[in-house]
Amino acid sequence: MLAASKTLALCGRSVCRKAGEATPAVEKMMALGHWNEEWDTLLFLDPVWTDQYMAMCTELYAEGVLPPKELELLLVAFDAAYVHIYGPGTRRHIKNAFKAGATVEEILEVLKLGVVQGVQACNLGVTLLAEELERDPASRHAAA
Repeated sequence: MLAASKTLALCGRSVCRKAGEATPAVEKMMALGHWNEEWDTLLFLDPVWTDQYMAMCTELYAEGVLPPKELELLLVAFDAAYVHIYGPGTRRHIKNAFKAGATVEEILEVLKLGVVQGVQACNLGVTLLAEELERDPASRHAAA
């Protein structure tokens, strides 16, 4: 792993691949502007799997089932969700949503929906905590 890290460090900001590995889906993601530099290490360590994963991702953009703006707003929601909290992806999809015509209000509404999801998780957790405090006398004592 250390050798791979050193090799990647020597590559600088450019994407590195093992010699002879074709990665057409990765190239397509880059051309679409959806590549994330944090994936460079994964591409270096396992270019075949990374390309297969990117082939699946490019289908989201290629199929056109959802208009680009709506797709990017959904991807903002996924990356900003409390269970994921992925800053680089959230930033990239916010930029792409703007390019696709989204307004600040639309993006903010998507982010607000993520907060509601987090509150629901807290409500569930508090309910389960209360149930456990009722069931287990030792837990009740610890709460006092």
